[in-house]
Amino acid sequence: MEDTSRNKALNLCRIIADRNVADVLGLDLEPLCSWASYLVLGTVSSRVQLQGVAQAVADAMREQGQDIRSGSKRNDESSWRIIDGGDIVVSLMDQASREFYALEDRWFEADVIFGERPVQSSISS
Repeated sequence: MEDTSRNKALNLCRIIADRNVADVLGLDLEPLCSWASYLVLGTVSSRVQLQGVAQAVADAMREQGQDIRSGSKRNDESSWRIIDGGDIVVSLMDQASREFYALEDRWFEADVIFGERPVQSSISS
């Protein structure tokens, strides 16, 4: 497999989906965004799952040769974790946060590389 950002993002999507994270969605942001090429979203069912999956993602990013950028302190009580791998950003959150922030709606023009967009949008146009 060619070692491209797209393949790395797809690998992260699979790793997250294999850990029973719901609604995993990979988006190609490259033509739309200056700070990342890919955004990976996933809905976790608990803080314990959030912590475990976030660690697995960080480990996989390191194995793929990505530098993990840290912009804030880690909060184990948070319902949302962002793992910034430079050109690939992974956002893991609980269902309430996923619905509230509706990142897939904000990036509605992005092509889907993994998963499916929800049929119903959580933000009215």
